[in-house]
Amino acid sequence: MIKLNRLNRSCYHFEPPIPVTRHFDDVDTDAPTDEQVEQLLWIPALLVSRFHAQFPNLQSELDELFSVGMLTVCEIVNAGKHAGDKIGGVIHVACVRAMEDYANSLTSVVKVSTTTRYKNHKTGKHSPTHQRLGFDHATIDDLTDVMLRDAADVLGFDLDNLDAAQKRKLYETLS
Repeated sequence: MIKLNRLNRSCYHFEPPIPVTRHFDDVDTDAPTDEQVEQLLWIPALLVSRFHAQFPNLQSELDELFSVGMLTVCEIVNAGKHAGDKIGGVIHVACVRAMEDYANSLTSVVKVSTTTRYKNHKTGKHSPTHQRLGFDHATIDDLTDVMLRDAADVLGFDLDNLDAAQKRKLYETLS
């Protein structure tokens, strides 16, 4: 599981796809949102370089990690809930969580990270699960739930309200 070690401050050089300038002062929350975002983009750029230093296997995903961080910055700035002296810390924590969630979802077909399952549980969605193999070093995704829902969608059945004939037809389709 990928989790950024906050005590490890090592960084590799990361050149973001867009120009980023460091801005360490308080953010002017009265400025237009695009200026606020520009003042805060150094945070995801720095975090990407820290992720790269701690997890070199993410080399091919650096631009994606930066875009996840940019999206988080834009969402928080557009919400407009935080003061200029607090927004940097809020963005730092939110970007770390979003980047960890993205990095942990890279090895899963159905993205069953803990954060995603928690969000889905809060909104009432059902997340597919994974099951352990015979040894503790690997996991594989359990795709039966996904296949069952896909087959029900193709047949036009509501999976939550199936009668006996529909269950039989679904069973025959999957067999």
